[in-house]
Amino acid sequence: AISLFNEWIELLPLPLSLSLLLQIVWPKLERAIHNWEPRLESIPLHEWLLPWLQSLPPSLSPSLSPLLVLSFPVIRQKMEISLQRWQPADPSALCILKPWQHIFEAHNFHLLLMRCIVPKLSLCLEDFQINPANQQLQPLQSVLQWMDLLPLHTILNLLLTSFFPKWVAVLHHWARSGPVLAEISKWYSGWKKQFPKEIVSHPSIKAQFNHALVVMEKAAKGNTSSLPAPPSYEPVAPIVEKRIDSGRVEKAVKKKAPLGPSMSFKEVVEQFAEENGFMFIPTQRRTPSGKLLYRFGKANVVLDGQVILCQNAKGDFEPATLQELLVLAS
Repeated sequence: AISLFNEWIELLPLPLSLSLLLQIVWPKLERAIHNWEPRLESIPLHEWLLPWLQSLPPSLSPSLSPLLVLSFPVIRQKMEISLQRWQPADPSALCILKPWQHIFEAHNFHLLLMRCIVPKLSLCLEDFQINPANQQLQPLQSVLQWMDLLPLHTILNLLLTSFFPKWVAVLHHWARSGPVLAEISKWYSGWKKQFPKEIVSHPSIKAQFNHALVVMEKAAKGNTSSLPAPPSYEPVAPIVEKRIDSGRVEKAVKKKAPLGPSMSFKEVVEQFAEENGFMFIPTQRRTPSGKLLYRFGKANVVLDGQVILCQNAKGDFEPATLQELLVLAS
């Protein structure tokens, strides 16, 4: 459709081309976006919608782009709904989201991932069984396949909170049971090969594998009565990464004409967590009053209007400022 339209407008005066675009083409696109159902689509949304952003001539694009960008919140909302039942073993979410990585504004794209993808990846790792006798690697591979879309520090924090504690615990148990050293060395090497270079080379992950080497050395000497404690978890801060200008379309249009409402309080907390290297993700638990429980680093919190309530040592929830939350989350 876009190719045919572009061929015709070359023959028409600009006012008539604009009229066709805004009075005929745009209403059809708007209706198609409204009726779009991600789980039932036969042709992916990006294949028929994005060409209207990327292939119109410069004389027409400024007229349509703001209208399309105004529809982005609706598109993201539909994506969120369609991803509610999604599980990490299903690769369809990657197919849906990847084409939008450099279309949505970086902040909006990141929020979409933090709301719909990261909590599922965290649960996937928490349910992941480390079994040296019969290891299934699919859950870990399902998480690592998101490395192209998620920031490196997010992947690292997922592994440090939901994977390595249980991996180290299995290693400690195995070391105390008098293992065959060749088997445990092979197990160690096999796991290390599962991770790409940018993960294995990070200091926080190096510390985990170096700890494993110390445990293995003690096991080789038969000295497992006092194994060293695992490395303590220190949240990995955001890493400055050289990436293609993410969200160039939505961001560029917003600079010309600011669009959309201001951030919600939840979005403020999400952005604050991201800027300080913490994960802010919902859990599957609720308080007795029915409020959803979130995890902010090591802290359990709920949002009550525009107030953050943090769980203390007694299990009660007390108001906390963002700066106080940083201390409690570390």
